[in-house]
Amino acid sequence: MSLADVIHRQVINLSPPRQAAVLDYVLSLNTRANDEDSSEVLDIRRRRLAHALEKLRRLGTFSDIVDPIAWQRTQRQDRLLPGREI
Repeated sequence: MSLADVIHRQVINLSPPRQAAVLDYVLSLNTRANDEDSSEVLDIRRRRLAHALEKLRRLGTFSDIVDPIAWQRTQRQDRLLPGREI
């Protein structure tokens, strides 16, 4: 049995989120190893990001935000960090 077969058998028993984490790790290794293949990796990541954003849209995750610009300003305000009240 090849190493790829062993890895495959282990990965198919993982939950889909953990399988995605394995894919992310493999893609990051490939990105570091092969810069010429980075366009393929970026394309995969773009598709996954688009899918995640579409899922957020369908769930109505940010539908309660009435004024996006005001919300963004609030999010970007500097805040004191815990333990650093100086």
